[in-house]
Amino acid sequence: MLRILDIDLDLFQTARAQNCPFNNKRRLDGDQNYPNIKPWSESQLVNFLSKCGLSKEKPLKGFFIENHDEIFYILRKMILNKQVTPKFEIYHADAHADLGCGDASSHYILSELLHQPMNMRIYPKLRYNSSSNDIGDIEGLSEGNFLYFMIACSWLKKIVYIHHPDCFDDIPLSIFPNKIPKNGKIKLPVYSYEQLNTVGNDPIQLIKNNVKANHYEPEVIFERIECNDFENTIDFDIAFVCKSLTYTLSKTDDFIPIIKGFIKS
Repeated sequence: MLRILDIDLDLFQTARAQNCPFNNKRRLDGDQNYPNIKPWSESQLVNFLSKCGLSKEKPLKGFFIENHDEIFYILRKMILNKQVTPKFEIYHADAHADLGCGDASSHYILSELLHQPMNMRIYPKLRYNSSSNDIGDIEGLSEGNFLYFMIACSWLKKIVYIHHPDCFDDIPLSIFPNKIPKNGKIKLPVYSYEQLNTVGNDPIQLIKNNVKANHYEPEVIFERIECNDFENTIDFDIAFVCKSLTYTLSKTDDFIPIIKGFIKS
């Protein structure tokens, strides 16, 4: 089973940026909403990488990317080329859950994508056109929901969300209808077209009313832990390191050469 370490540089800042425009390469430098945001110290970064079980003596193989949804496309290519086989465990070290909280992806996934065969789910609608940052479909795959789409594709066995100290429950109602647990199981509901028709094709209304689904997708183990409390106990097979340009200071990019001592592309 493939174990993935997924690191976003926005975790390594003193404040958690919110409500930024997706896929806009404008950085946080000078943003009046975050006047005091700063990168972590180098010692904080190295300490976290060490707690992930990384070392300079035996660097982990990895990919360095700019936008977080690139993970989906890289893994899809690897699956199609039979380089890897789902199910995966992903340790998501990030200031955001990337499960689609606040966007329109839940409606699309629950009312349309989950009704498609697995070989079609891996080609979902896209939030942005592939050749530019122009808006495509507001329900589509983006850097803010790629983990939700990976769940819908039945790629994941386990998600460990290693979050920022000031993180809130940025997880959509469709994942956990009630209180967001520290540990739990994600089971996406699949409603029949007849059920969806009763609520105007709005699956969230069925979830709010506790309507039993026609069936459920395979469960995904979910855990979350604050980054300061994380202590890794497994060996990772591969890593992804994301700049997340919209959510980070340009100064935070200075961490890349340091991380490359622990993760080799």
